[in-house]
Amino acid sequence: MSNNIAIFSNISDCQDKWEYLESLCNIDIFQSYKWNKIWADNYLDFNNSEIFIVIFYKQDKPFFLIPLYKINFFFYTELRYMGDPLNDYNQPLIDPRVNISQDEIDDIWNKIFNESKCDLINLNREKNDIHNFRYLSKFKKNNNIGGHYSDILTEWDFFYIDKKSKKARYNLKRQEKQLSKLGLINYTIKESENIDFFLEKMIEFKSSFYSKNNIKNIFISITFKKKFIQFYKNLNEKKLLSINCLYLNNKIIAIHIGYIYKNSFYYIFPSYNLKYKEYSPGILLLKFIMEHTFNNNFSKFDFTIGDEEYKSSWSNKSVITSDTIRFFSIKGLIPYIIIIIKKIVKRIVK
Repeated sequence: MSNNIAIFSNISDCQDKWEYLESLCNIDIFQSYKWNKIWADNYLDFNNSEIFIVIFYKQDKPFFLIPLYKINFFFYTELRYMGDPLNDYNQPLIDPRVNISQDEIDDIWNKIFNESKCDLINLNREKNDIHNFRYLSKFKKNNNIGGHYSDILTEWDFFYIDKKSKKARYNLKRQEKQLSKLGLINYTIKESENIDFFLEKMIEFKSSFYSKNNIKNIFISITFKKKFIQFYKNLNEKKLLSINCLYLNNKIIAIHIGYIYKNSFYYIFPSYNLKYKEYSPGILLLKFIMEHTFNNNFSKFDFTIGDEEYKSSWSNKSVITSDTIRFFSIKGLIPYIIIIIKKIVKRIVK
């Protein structure tokens, strides 16, 4: 293959090339330059990690970009997608106008792996849909982790009636009516406001939910919480966030913080006050948000990864993801075996 290749260890050095491909590609926010730049600024520890962005060119034009980074552990080096673990979907950015043979794709991935000089390749949650599957490594394997979304093709009323039975619509209306008996309810869509307050409220509700359901609370770590808040504050500054709230008597009882990118809405962090669980405040807020996207020129409502029943019940499309996990040295064999065992155990327990 005669394609030229360039490797970048500083994300800013390839901004123009990244944004050029981004303007051409059908990608998610997790592959956008702004999202990854903010992730790198907040999460990447340059003491043990190194950005590894690989770009391939044809006729001096970039046509394939893969945003990766290398992380050094005690005795081995691992290659991952940038954005880990906050990136629900991963994929390369590829100019759709360029014809790429399967041999070229295989050669591209071989060069990426060889140039990385990593002991372990651990590429997770690769979007393995009709647009991307042939551009992923031949070593990819389905991971039984799917995602759900709704293409917005009709008016809201048609979608709602189609997806929800008469009984389900009645129950939701009844719950909203019962909630209104407690006081004034109000739904809001907020952008570029006091993000600190809303993040703290979301974390408060999430922490209560984790505690009640014996789930590990990711916000227990002061370091993680600090990075998380700063990450979302920076996203908000770039107008990539939407903050959605359900109020009862001017107090938030449900909140969602999600992404907006290229006319797509990403449902990311929903939470609610457990005190009002019987009224389904989270679902009431979800319905409001979806209706808003249907009525305001969005093209997709994406629940991203997860097999929660409510996601599939509100969606009309699904996507599968795959992992590419390979070891390239004896040092990479041990962590490779551990990763594979963990995945097997997780499937059995599930």
